[in-house]
Amino acid sequence: MNVLLPAIQFSFPPWLYNDEQVIRIAHKCLEIREHFRTVLLSTAEECVQHGTPMIRPLWFVDPYDTEAQVCDNEYMLGHDLLIAPVLEENVTQLNIYLPQGQWKCIHTKQIYEGQQSYSYPVTIEDIPIFERC
Repeated sequence: MNVLLPAIQFSFPPWLYNDEQVIRIAHKCLEIREHFRTVLLSTAEECVQHGTPMIRPLWFVDPYDTEAQVCDNEYMLGHDLLIAPVLEENVTQLNIYLPQGQWKCIHTKQIYEGQQSYSYPVTIEDIPIFERC
């Protein structure tokens, strides 16, 4: 959930779990965060200059989109990065809504049309992230 929020904190270091999967997932999350470091920093700068929030609800980028107005399980980092975290245990599919425009999944590189919902397969190791094209 919080890999692309402004701050990240581990309550317990991953290596204390003595579980290779936990350690692998923690490393993967930190790699994702590093990959989007420039987006985090530029969005923070935009926040300071213009007073916009770093983390935005979907309706922030399209206030007239009625689906975006009720979507409460996804968030935007800035204007062009959508994160759809897995929030429940044992989920294998997420229903992801993408606002207007075209969106590229960072994992599969597949392009999706906006203003639609998609059934997206997930595992415990997935963080669905989409970039506006």
